[in-house]
Amino acid sequence: MRLHDSRIKLREATFVTRDNRFRVTVELGSKLVGAHLPNSGRLRELPSPGRRLW
Repeated sequence: MRLHDSRIKLREATFVTRDNRFRVTVELGSKLVGAHLPNSGRLRELPSPGRRLW
């Protein structure tokens, strides 16, 4: 299983809120953008406001 594809450039973002099971809002630079969350599970402990994401 590959965890990272070297052709994809990862960018650091800050978690803002979880919109639904598969979508989160993150702060990327100075913009708020929607991002895909590939795990639809509970994940209540992990994404908290201000947490750094890649």
